[in-house]
Amino acid sequence: MKFVKLFAPIFVLLVIAVTSTAAHDNSNEIGDPEPLAKPIMVRDENAPALASIAALYAPTENKESWLQLVCDGMTEGGCAYFKDNQADAVWQGQHGNDASWVSGNISDTIVINETAQVWKAQTSVFTREEKTFDVYILVARGTDGYWHLNRVLNAPGISQ
Repeated sequence: MKFVKLFAPIFVLLVIAVTSTAAHDNSNEIGDPEPLAKPIMVRDENAPALASIAALYAPTENKESWLQLVCDGMTEGGCAYFKDNQADAVWQGQHGNDASWVSGNISDTIVINETAQVWKAQTSVFTREEKTFDVYILVARGTDGYWHLNRVLNAPGISQ
């Protein structure tokens, strides 16, 4: 009983001190962050173009969402061309794929000028087994400094 009488006032004072300190400490306020419009998690200048190729070979269940994923790393004209001329065939032809991956290994680069290049990128598609093939693409450097997909020039499932 002596123990409770001795430590009860100390405990009450401790609780009051902790709660009043927490109530008056405004230095750790947390704000509501605004999401990025087009987040690029990888800080690689090639990421937008390569992400578009990876999305192209792994259609999602929702065609509009898939088109958005593909077009996020494309130029405006490239997206419009893809939607008008290639999207339907790719959607139907690649819809059974589980996933795809594009290596960061870009070879046989042809420099057209400061803002345009042709790349050969190795791409893998996963279904029950892995299929690897080369994709030839035309890329354009955007005002953001990143390379964006402009056209798929030659690749499985892509017609000109």
